[in-house]
Parts: sequence; C-alpha cells; structure tokens
Amino acid sequence: RDNKIAEAVDLVERELARNRDIRQQAMMLSSELQAMTESLAEIKPESVRAQALEAISIEVSLTNRLFDYNDYLNQLLNVLKDKFLYNIPPVRGKIDDLITKINGEAKAIHELNSQFNSQIQNIFS
Repeated sequence: RDNKIAEAVDLVERELARNRDIRQQAMMLSSELQAMTESLAEIKPESVRAQALEAISIEVSLTNRLFDYNDYLNQLLNVLKDKFLYNIPPVRGKIDDLITKINGEAKAIHELNSQFNSQIQNIFS
C-alpha cells in the first residue's frame, strides 16, 4: 500500500511540474500575441488586418482558457496530493466540480482552436 501511495504521489508531482511548464508556455504565447497585436498596423490591406486582429483575439481567448484549465488542473492535482500524502479528504463534490470545469475548459479550447484555424485559412485564401 505504501508503495502504491508513493507511486501516486510521484505521478502527481510529475504532473504538477508538467502543469507549471505548460503555464510557462502559455505566458510566452501571451507575449507573442502582444507583439503580434503591436505589429497589426503594418498589415495591408485593411480587410486582412481585420482578419488578423480577429485571429489574434481568438488566440487571446484561447490563452485565457488555457490559464483557467491549468489552474483547475493544478487545484485537482493538489487535492489528490493532499489525499495521498496527508489523507485529507477533499471537500464533498470538489473533485467532480474540478473535473467538470477542466472538461469545460478543454472543450472551449478545442472550439477556439478550430475557430482560429478557420480564421487563418480565411486570411490565406
């Protein structure tokens, strides 16, 4: 039993580290989107600039959703870690609530990514 708990804690720790890396990548994406927004004035013609602005806006929304997803996943992993290490039971319904939120954010991210890809295709067609 102790070996299984140690394995579970190790897995949660690895996922927490991976989650921190993903958050860092999302922060870098935010910086890139800001740079793209600042260079919009250089895009001609106006119609293409408007499409590019729409694509950037979609990516900003996606990035915000990614931060939310990341935060919910981090909360879930910490609830699991507390359970495994300290036998602290989660607040009733907390795990289900977090999983529902994580799934909702994943769905929204997928939809926004589809919108972004469609917008990019419109720019180059």
